Amino acid sequence: GSGEGSQRNAVRETMTYIQERLPEEFEMVSLSLKAKPLLEGPAGPYIVVALQECSRMNALISEIRKSISDLDKGLKGQLNMSQAMEDLVSAFNMNQWPGRDPFSKC
Repeated sequence: GSGEGSQRNAVRETMTYIQERLPEEFEMVSLSLKAKPLLEGPAGPYIVVALQECSRMNALISEIRKSISDLDKGLKGQLNMSQAMEDLVSAFNMNQWPGRDPFSKC
């Protein structure tokens, strides 16, 4: 019905909102090259941690992009909707951050 259509529109708006604000991934090669001379100094351990965090952030950004892309395909009927996708739709409809529900698969 129209309720389902408005829910799908709300989900698409949330997906667009997230996609527009999602930063580009860090260029790890150039960061590593810039960080190399600093690794020997007193800030070396902090540089290592910063590089590790950039790498982890890249993994997170990549997973967010993939989840949104898969959900978009699911909503268009190009992919079967998995339970994780359904949980993501539910979270977006309730204006919750995905994963807050302990029974959620997303």
